[in-house]
Amino acid sequence: MKKTGLLVGAAVATLVLGGGAVFAQQAGRPAAVPAQGATGAPGSISDVIADDAPVTFMGQQDPADVLDEDPAPASGAQPQAPASNDPNGTDMSHVPAARGAQAQTGDDFYCAQRRLGTWFYCDKPPAPDKPAQGAGPQLSASARVKAVTRKLEELRDRAILEPTEENVTAYIEYQNQQSQRASTLADAWERALIRHPELDYNQQRPISTLGKQVWSQQREAEVRQTMLGLNQRYGIFFFYSSNCPACDAVGPVLASLRDNYGWSVVGVTKDFSSELFPSSMLESGQRQRMGLPGTITPAIALYDTVEHRAFLIGSGVLAADEIIDRIFLLTQRKVGEDY
Repeated sequence: MKKTGLLVGAAVATLVLGGGAVFAQQAGRPAAVPAQGATGAPGSISDVIADDAPVTFMGQQDPADVLDEDPAPASGAQPQAPASNDPNGTDMSHVPAARGAQAQTGDDFYCAQRRLGTWFYCDKPPAPDKPAQGAGPQLSASARVKAVTRKLEELRDRAILEPTEENVTAYIEYQNQQSQRASTLADAWERALIRHPELDYNQQRPISTLGKQVWSQQREAEVRQTMLGLNQRYGIFFFYSSNCPACDAVGPVLASLRDNYGWSVVGVTKDFSSELFPSSMLESGQRQRMGLPGTITPAIALYDTVEHRAFLIGSGVLAADEIIDRIFLLTQRKVGEDY
């Protein structure tokens, strides 16, 4: 409540109770005597409003006066500590009071002096960060590469349909930029493999001339050792016929494997036995019973005596190293391990 409003109310009450003298007695001081030439009568409203001293109304001191200023202590009285005049117990003595025409209104009164805080919406929430002007959503790397491809194709097609110097130059310049990107990637790739040799596929399958030579020598020694150890578990079935030129070419190859590695080779013929495999048996559904597909001759199958199953190595004309590599691959390597 403003001070002026209380003072006006006090003045009206004074007139009702019988004049300025009664009001002055309630206030605890002698009645004011108007100066010579004063326009208002003793105890008038104008006299009360002009008085700036602390006043009481119905036995209570005006709270606006308490907020505005502290009364001067009586002579000889000890100064007292500033009293808490805030409803929440906060000492407001250090807050400067608004005087004269400078009235306390709105946020200044309730937020600055009373410190009512968040519950009276005095603490304004921070404004949200504004996005940068012109900043759009960031494209993914995949979208950016596709955009580059589309632009390159557009420039190429434009140069094809309208082969002006400007269009052709624009296409060449943009293509050179992408070629430089590819070269940079290749350079970074090579540097990464140097720093991380475990990622280099050449460690498994060298591509250099010297690397291939060393790898081949190691592989041949491993394969030979493996072939000598597999002859106790695996055997070979050779399906052929007497009127098959390809069978005549493959027969001596299998005979050399039998002689060099000690493998058991069983011939299965459609008509007559070969001189290389005199103990051949006549074909009578052996392929179907072993689960082998087709009826092509020549055909070579590997039989596992432990698991009692057969699997096809190949059909047609095969050299000795091809047969050996396939046996090694099917028996010693998992899928994808050797590549």
